Formats: sequence, C-alpha cells, structure tokens
Amino acid sequence: MKNFLYAISILIGTIIGVGVFGIPYVAAQAGFSITLIYLIGLGAVTLCIHLFYAEIVLKTPGKHRLVGYAEKYLGKWGKYLASFSNIPEYWAALLVYIIVGGQFLKALLQGSSFNWTLIFFLFGALLIFLGLKMIAQAELLMSLLLLAAMVIIFVFGFSQVHWQNLTGFDWSFLFLPYGVVLFALSGVAAIPEMSELVKGKQLKMAVVLGTLIPAILFIIFVAVVLGVTGPDTTQEALVGLQSILGTKVMLVGLIFGVLALMTSFLTIGLNLKKIFCYDYKTNKNLAWILVCFVPLLAYLFGLRNFIEIIGLIGAILGGINGLIIALIYAKLKKSWFLPGIIILVFLIGIFYQLKILF
Repeated sequence: MKNFLYAISILIGTIIGVGVFGIPYVAAQAGFSITLIYLIGLGAVTLCIHLFYAEIVLKTPGKHRLVGYAEKYLGKWGKYLASFSNIPEYWAALLVYIIVGGQFLKALLQGSSFNWTLIFFLFGALLIFLGLKMIAQAELLMSLLLLAAMVIIFVFGFSQVHWQNLTGFDWSFLFLPYGVVLFALSGVAAIPEMSELVKGKQLKMAVVLGTLIPAILFIIFVAVVLGVTGPDTTQEALVGLQSILGTKVMLVGLIFGVLALMTSFLTIGLNLKKIFCYDYKTNKNLAWILVCFVPLLAYLFGLRNFIEIIGLIGAILGGINGLIIALIYAKLKKSWFLPGIIILVFLIGIFYQLKILF
C-alpha cells in the first residue's frame, strides 16, 4: 500500500508543476469556457497516453525510457525522433522550473531571484543525485502538502470570486491554451519511476488516480484564480492574488508553488538522467551533469520567459512524445483505432503551432 501511494504521489507531483501556474493566464486571454474544454479534452488524451505508456513499460523487458522504447519498437528513426523531442523537452521543463522557482522564492523570502534560482537548482540537483527512494519519499510528503495548500487557496479565494470573470471568451485566442494545458497535464516522465514501485493493475490504477486528481484540481485552481483576478491575472498566477487574498494566504500559496515546482523538477530530472544511463549507456555522474547543468547554462544565458517556453514545448515537443507513445502502443497491441485518434489530435496541434511560428 505504501508503494502504491508513493507511485500516485510521484505522478501527482510531476503533473502539478509549473504548468498549472500558466493556465489561469491563458484562460484570462481565451476565456474560462475554452480553457475548461481543453482541460477536459486534453485530460482524457493525456490519461490515454499515460495508460499507453504504462502498458509499454509493463510489457517490455529491460530498463528503458522513451528513447529506448522508441528504438526497440520503431527502429533507429524512432530513437532519433524521440531524442529530438524528449531530451530537449525535459531540459526546457527543468529550465522553466528553476526560472519560476527562483521567482517564487524571491516573493516568499525577499532577496535576489537570481540567487534563489541558484539555491533552488542546487537543492533539486542534489535530490536527483540521491536517487528514486529519496524522491519517492519526498514526493509523498510534498504531494500531501500541495493538496492542503490548494484547499487553503480555494477556501480563502472562493468568497472573492467574481463569477462574471468566468464568462465570455475570445476566439482570436482559441488555440492559446493548447500547448500550456498539454504541458501542464503531462506526467509521462513519472510512469517508468512508478513502475519501479508497483506493477500490473496497481500501476494502471495509480496512473488513473495520479492523472485525474491533478486534472480536477487544475479546474478548481483556474476557476478560483481567474474568478478572483480576472483580466489582471499574472503569468505566474499567484502574484496577482497577493493584494486580494492577503499576505498570509499567499505565503501558503507560494510555499505550494515552490513544492509543486520541486516535485516536478525531481521526477523530470531523474527520468532524463536514466535516459542517458539506460538508452545511451552514459556514466551516471556524467548523466547527472548533463541533466542538471544544461538548463542552468540556458538560464545563465538569458532564456527566462516561461509562458513562451511551456507553450512551445507542450504543443510541439510534448505532442511528438505523445505521438511516439501512441505509435509504440499501436504496434505493441496491434490496434490502431484509439491510438489513431490520439495521433490525429497531436498532429493537428503540432502543425498549428508550427504555422503560428513560421
């Protein structure tokens, strides 16, 4: 039972990360109703992908990550495509976590966001170095604290909600929530880590609960934040709440934010480390350096706009990862109906995002 709870908490901790703080902002632009449709629709798509990946992990002997599974089932081209999408996506995700982690710690404790970013990074890098058992235990505690903090924000924020802020929509921003919501809901990196704790039906049940709980919490969180701050919703979501909900409530909110970012940083970082170790046969210490210090260097060189980063990697790189998983699952199960629908969704998202870029 303990391992089952650990497994659920790893997935919840991975999903409830920096993406949740970007959703209220895009909802303020596009409208709550449009964003709600994305949360429900992409929540269902994400659940399918998580279950597909769990099945792949369970049915495939040996230790792999997505790059290794893609090579095994799709060949060399699959490995190259997964490397192109998976590794940069995880690096970009880690970069986003340290960007916003530093901002939240500055708001919480004052001082320089640059210095707090370095402290956040060093603490996370140390936990990644220590390995899964330490992370699993940390995830369980942090996930419980995350849930408690979200409840507090909901209780104190609900009375301040202006329901008119949840009405209306803007068709010109129809596609804006897609990449941000997809990024926020994705917990693919956690599945192999979960499989080291539970197997079979327990893994699948942990995947279902670990996916649905964050999706429901996201809907509540977005409704409260957008209902309170309306068009003044900030990119980081919590900053705009401070003047309305008060310092004490925001103290809890910011602690929630830091914990959410750290839990996701740990699981994403560990998964990327194992990609290098398992699929590229890299020495574990070199793998740790590659995982942790590439995002840090990107931050030091000035890549710091997190909304643009998560929208891009969610729609394109996250879409490619989902497409690869659906292809592998279809080949494994010899069934194309549901994977085909999922693939079509991701292809539309990828091509639309590329059209916007170019």
